Amino acid sequence: MFIRKKNNNISVVQRSYSPKPGLIKPEPMALAMGFDFATIYRIAPEVNASGKAPILSARPKPLTRYRRSFDIIGIICWAIAFPIVASGDDPPNSVVSNETRGTRIEVKNSILKSLDTVSIAAGVAGVLGEVLVREGDIVDLKNPLAKVRDDEAALVVVQAQLALDTAKLKTTRDVDLKLAIKGAEVAAKELQRTLDANSRAADTYPANEVDRMRLMVDKSKLEIERAQLEQRLTILASEQAEAELRQAEQAVSRHTIFSPLSAMVISVEKQAGEWVDPNSTVVELMTMNPLRVEGFIDASTSNKVLAGNNANVSISIGTTVYEVTGKVKFVSPVANPVNSQVRVFIEIDNAESRYRPGLSVKATVGGDK
Repeated sequence: MFIRKKNNNISVVQRSYSPKPGLIKPEPMALAMGFDFATIYRIAPEVNASGKAPILSARPKPLTRYRRSFDIIGIICWAIAFPIVASGDDPPNSVVSNETRGTRIEVKNSILKSLDTVSIAAGVAGVLGEVLVREGDIVDLKNPLAKVRDDEAALVVVQAQLALDTAKLKTTRDVDLKLAIKGAEVAAKELQRTLDANSRAADTYPANEVDRMRLMVDKSKLEIERAQLEQRLTILASEQAEAELRQAEQAVSRHTIFSPLSAMVISVEKQAGEWVDPNSTVVELMTMNPLRVEGFIDASTSNKVLAGNNANVSISIGTTVYEVTGKVKFVSPVANPVNSQVRVFIEIDNAESRYRPGLSVKATVGGDK
């Protein structure tokens, strides 16, 4: 370092980048704008008693036209290589989830639906005898909805009942078995008398007569077995007749259409006197409580939403907006490959039947249970 004096102005020249007392340390931005390691610092003309002059400002030495162009290119390259990040902002390319920011996740394309909408079929072919419900009726499980005429099926029930009575009567009749047992006893006694007589006097009864007596005893035993078998077959016939009666009664019951669930009647498709096939829809039912909100969330946030999470649902009816709390019941494990969205089900209470399926709603979900 040395000091140059010219026209009462003192200039200090520093040949290496090693700051000294009383000099300004060149900053990186100053270097990029044209200050090199031989920076000339302009010093005020007043010199204090210690022989040092206070530094007022610094300016770069004159640059040539070509040198300035290269310096501008250097500034651009430096700015690209070291981007400036404002304090308090998120770094570039950083990912901050909605849950981290404390916001809730919006459920897109939300719509209110019923949990179950059921078309009740006739189940049998025939003429519809009567319809027991109307649109708007609330029915419970197993309530009758309509009836198909069952004249022929009722006759089958009567026939099955007669067959069962006959079979039961046969099971109580054991005459054949008793007769076979008595015959066996008689045959056994005759054979014993024959053998006793021959023991007292040889050849009282010839051998062929003894053989015939033995045959009668064996035949009587087989008659007993046959009677027992007939009795068991009669019992089985009685059970079969009972099963046929139950089948006939079920056929009659199928002519009555029952509700499979508790719901509201939303449509009556057939009227009394019309012919129906087994697959003809007679009544349509819809459950009204609870209701389901169906929508979609982005796949990137789906791992933040779990079954059981709370959900805020806004339902607009006219100019009135109702705010209700629901529960997430289902988060699809499959994402749509086209728009990267995941289907979500939310259930809300509708005990007062205030809300109707089909309404557009707004829903948000969060990570809280």
